[in-house]
Amino acid sequence: MRLFLAWSGGRSHRLAELLRTWLETHYGPSHGVSAFVSSDIAKGAAWFGAIGNELSSADAGVVCLTPESLDSRWIAFESGALVASVRQRTGHERIFSYLLDVRPTTLSGPLASYQSSMATKADTYRFVTSLLALTNGPPTASERFEHEFEQAWVELERGIEALAAERVVDVVADFDELFDRKTFDEPITECMDQRWFDRYDAAVLTLARLRERRAIVATECGPFVADAYQQLIDEIDGYVMDLRALLFSPAEFPLLDNGRRDVPLGVETVLERRRKAIGDLVAVVTDPAQQAYVDDAFRFEHARSFAARKSLIHRLERSLAERPERFPTAAQLLDSDWTLDRVAAHLRAEAEPDEVGVALDECRRELERARAVEQPSLIALHYSLRSLLASLLAGLGGGGTLGLRADEVTTLLADIGRFVTDRHLDGGGQLRQLLARCERAAGADGP
Repeated sequence: MRLFLAWSGGRSHRLAELLRTWLETHYGPSHGVSAFVSSDIAKGAAWFGAIGNELSSADAGVVCLTPESLDSRWIAFESGALVASVRQRTGHERIFSYLLDVRPTTLSGPLASYQSSMATKADTYRFVTSLLALTNGPPTASERFEHEFEQAWVELERGIEALAAERVVDVVADFDELFDRKTFDEPITECMDQRWFDRYDAAVLTLARLRERRAIVATECGPFVADAYQQLIDEIDGYVMDLRALLFSPAEFPLLDNGRRDVPLGVETVLERRRKAIGDLVAVVTDPAQQAYVDDAFRFEHARSFAARKSLIHRLERSLAERPERFPTAAQLLDSDWTLDRVAAHLRAEAEPDEVGVALDECRRELERARAVEQPSLIALHYSLRSLLASLLAGLGGGGTLGLRADEVTTLLADIGRFVTDRHLDGGGQLRQLLARCERAAGADGP
C-alpha cells in the first residue's frame, strides 16, 4: 500500500516525516506499507510532475495537521488533489487526517469530512488498524499484534513529544526584526535624536504583533517558552506605559560632555530596567541553550508564593515517577541555570541515591549558587540536602561505609548552617532540621 502524506508548515512537515518513517519501519515489512512526503523530491526535479506521479499512484492519503497548518491554502489544495486522485485510483476516498494539538471538532470544510485521528495512543491504534484494513483486511486482534503496537507506540510517542516545541522565530516569522531596532537596543541616555514618539510607536507595534501570535505560541512552542513569551508581552506593555508617562510631556535632555543625555536618574532607571528585562526575555525565548528542560521551570522561577512553587514541585515529582523517560540526563539537569531543572535532578538522586561524594559535590554547587545571589532561594539547596541524606542513610560512602567522607560532610553541613544564619534565611527552620538529620545520619551526633 502506497500512502501520500500531505503537510504544510515546519511542524506539520516534521510530523509527516516522523509518521512516514514509523509506518514504514513497523508496518512496511509485514504489511507492505510505504509512504511519500513531498520533501522526498530530489532538488532540480520537476516538482509538480513528481507530485502528480505520486498522487496518481497513492492508495490512500494522510493529511498531517497542526494548529498553524489549518489555515494553509496549500494544505487545502494538496488535500483536494489527494482526494480526487485516490478516488480515481481506488473508487474510494480513503483519506485520513492525523492531528497534533488539534481537536477534530475544530476542523471545518473538507478537512472535517476525513477520518480524523489525534496523536494519542488510542486514536493511533484505530488509525493503524483502519489503514491496514484497506488492503489486507482488519488485522487479527491477537496478543502479538497488540504487543507489537505497544512497542511501536513508545517510539512514535517519543518522536511526537519532540515535535511539541516549535521555535518562536518560526511561529512569529518577523520576531528578530521586531527587536532589531533602537527602541530595544539603545539605552535612553544614548538616544541622540530624542524622537521619543518613534520609540513609543515601535514598542506599540511590537506589542501588537506579539499579542497577535500569543495563542499560536502557546500551542506550538511548549509551556516554558509560552510562559516566557507572556512575560515578554507584559514587560513590553509596561515599557509602553512608562515611555508614555515619562517622555510624552515635551522633553529634551541636554547632551553631557561624556556623550550621554542628561536624563534624570529616576527616568533612566525605570526605562532601562524595562529595556534590559525585555532583552533578557528575548534571549530566553529564542536561544535553546537558555531554555529549561522542565516545562514549568519559568513559571516556578516567577511564582509569587512558596505554595505555588511547592505545587509545581509536587507536579514534577509525579512526572518523574510516571514518565521518567521524558527527562534528560542528571548531568544536563544539574548544569541548568533553572532551579526546577536542578530540583528534578536532586529528586531523582533522592529516589536512587548515588555515592556520598557525588551528593556532596552537588550540595557544594548549590551552596555556591546561593552565596552568589543577593536574595537567594534555598529550595534547590534543600533538595540537594535531601539527596545527600538519602545517600547517607543508604550507606553509600564508598565501599559501603562513610569512611573519610565523614569530615567532608561535617564541614559542608557547618558551612551551610553558617550561611543560613549569617544571611538570616530559613525563617521556618526547615533547612536547619534537614541539616540536623544529615548530621545524625553521618554519625556526627551519634546514632
